Formats: sequence, C-alpha cells, structure tokens
Amino acid sequence: MSIKDLEIRNNSGYTPLHEAARFGKKNVVEMLLRIEKNLIFVKNNIGETPLYVAAASGEKDVFVILANCDFSEVTMRRNDGKTVLHATVLHDCYDLAIDIVNLYPEIVNERDDEDMTALNVLATEQISFKSGSDYLFEEIGKTPSVPVQMIETIIYSCIPPLYTQASTKIVCRERSLFTKFLLGCSWLQVIDEAKQNHILALILAKMLLENYASKLKINELVVEILQIYPEAVETLDEQERNILHIAAEHKNRFLFDYLLKEVSHKERMLADIDEQGNTILHYAANVWCVLSVFMMMWGILWFKHVKNRVHPRLWNVKNYEGVTAEELFERNHLHVQKEAEDAIRNLVNSALMLATLLCTVNFAAIFTVPGGFHQKPAYQFS
Repeated sequence: MSIKDLEIRNNSGYTPLHEAARFGKKNVVEMLLRIEKNLIFVKNNIGETPLYVAAASGEKDVFVILANCDFSEVTMRRNDGKTVLHATVLHDCYDLAIDIVNLYPEIVNERDDEDMTALNVLATEQISFKSGSDYLFEEIGKTPSVPVQMIETIIYSCIPPLYTQASTKIVCRERSLFTKFLLGCSWLQVIDEAKQNHILALILAKMLLENYASKLKINELVVEILQIYPEAVETLDEQERNILHIAAEHKNRFLFDYLLKEVSHKERMLADIDEQGNTILHYAANVWCVLSVFMMMWGILWFKHVKNRVHPRLWNVKNYEGVTAEELFERNHLHVQKEAEDAIRNLVNSALMLATLLCTVNFAAIFTVPGGFHQKPAYQFS
C-alpha cells in the first residue's frame, strides 16, 4: 500500500493507524509508523489523533509508542480542548491516567474549552468511586433485590486490593491461583473490576490534588486534602520527596509549621532523604528570588528555622554529591552575598556622599560673610 492509501479515512475520520491504536494492535502500529511516521498527526472528524484514541481506549503499550514519536499540543489535544489525560478520565482508564501524570505532570493543569481540568472531570465521575456505587452497607435497599445487594457488598469488602501506591508508582500485586480461581466467575469479576477501578480512581484523585496543592503552593487546599485524606501525607513525588521537602524548598512557613504540628510521625518525615541523598535541610538551602539583601536575610532565617527542627545528626549529612546542607547554602548564596555586599557598599557610598555634601554646605555657611564677599554694607557711617 502507498502512503496515500494509509491516509484514507472512514466516515468517522479514522485512518488505519487510528484503528490499530484503538484496538491495541501494537505490531500494526509499529509497522505503520515505519512506513510513514507523519500518520501520527492525522486527525479524525473531532480532532483526535491516534495518540488521543490510544489514551481513550486505555491501550498503554500503544500510547507509549505514539508518545515517544510525538507528544505535543498537536497530538495530545483534540478540537474541544480535551487532552489525553481528560480522555483517560472520561473513559475510566485510570491506570493509564496515573502513568500520564507521572510522565507528563505539566498536563495536569491543562483545561478544555469548558474550562475543565482532568480533576474537574474526575469529580463528575461519581460512579468511579466507592461512595457512588451500590457496594456500601449504608446503601442497602437502594436496589430492588436487597439480598443480592447485601451479598455483593460483602464480597466487595472481602476482595483484596490489586493495586497499591508506592511513591509515584502503582504496584500490581500478584494473586494466588486460588484467588484467581475464585474470581474467575463472571459475576465476581464485575465486582472485582469495580473495586479495583475505585482504588485507581482514588489514587489518581490524590495525585491530581497533591499536584495542585504542593506545586502551586495553595495552603488551604493542602489543609483540606490532609483533613479528608490524612494518609496522603505519606506520598512521595517523582524525586522521592515528601511534602515537607517541598514546603522547605518553597520556604512555605505556614505549611511547614502546620505539618509539624498535625503530623503524628513528623520525626520520620523530617529524616526522609530524596533520591539524590538530600535532607530537608538541603532543600532549605535554596535561593529565594527577591531583592538580594532581603533574600540573604530571609534565606538565613529560614535555614535556621528548619535546622532547629531537624535532628542534629542531620546537620552534617552529605548528599550523593558529598555536600552538606550548610555547604550547599554557602554555595547557593555566594552570588547573593556578593550582590548584597555591593548593594550595602553602594548604599554606604551614597550616604557618605550625602554626608560630605551636607558638611561642605554647613562649612560654607559658617565661614561665608552674609550677602557674599562683594556685598555693599547696608549702613554707611560718616
């Protein structure tokens, strides 16, 4: 087939690459891309590229292949402004949505033409959460068959979770042969799929909320999240940082002090080290971008504030580059110190110049004859 043949679209605007992406035909996708890579930019009637279609279908392997070819505004967004992350949420593909958040965190805040983010869309998917399902003891009697609903609710509560969150990764547990045998029944499979979907939806919701709260430094939102989901404080980002690391880095005193007051295991969180071996004190050594003199002053005060709250044994801990927190502080603030010194020196020079001028004026005023040297006397004596 020619390249022109491969660009032929059906009534919905789908090319062969769209169809291969929709049904997860990985080998066909790879073959088509070898023939003509530009097929990834072809859109269907509503502006969906093969990448978007793969996301909406939850085809992770195909999505990765296409995203490696191109992940840009052209390929990841359709005509109504919805992104591939919107697509995964709308079609309940939460495991792929979690991968997208980890790989492309900048997409989390993208809005569609209705000003909806992926988090807004997820909030409307009530049935994707346990509270919106029929598997609650509080909802017994909601369906016509109460005994069946009661049995299904008990089974739901007994099914072990298949997915757990470890840092930013989702771990899928291996089930025993006996469990697989029990859940082989189609009736139980429906309940099992519903429970695992609820777990993934909740994990995704927490990740999206944490991304908004910690990265955008919205203190009120952080407080609300921790009050509703206190276990969210345990999560780590892609650099193995906990929320105290981020608060220390952004010099967010409100959030830092709030966490130390409310978290029960603050000593362990204060002692956490990221993937580069940095302690919380290392993060407190970063530079705050304001005027140099005030930057230096606030930087020192913040560093001491954090230092007084961590265990003394962490003061001299070196990261994987062999640098302690104090050494990192001195290195980061070296140019700030020079700028502050220059600013103070210029201020002193200006004050010195002003003082000199004032002294000169005063000196001249004291020793100058009133009216000037050539002024005629006001009175003449005969």
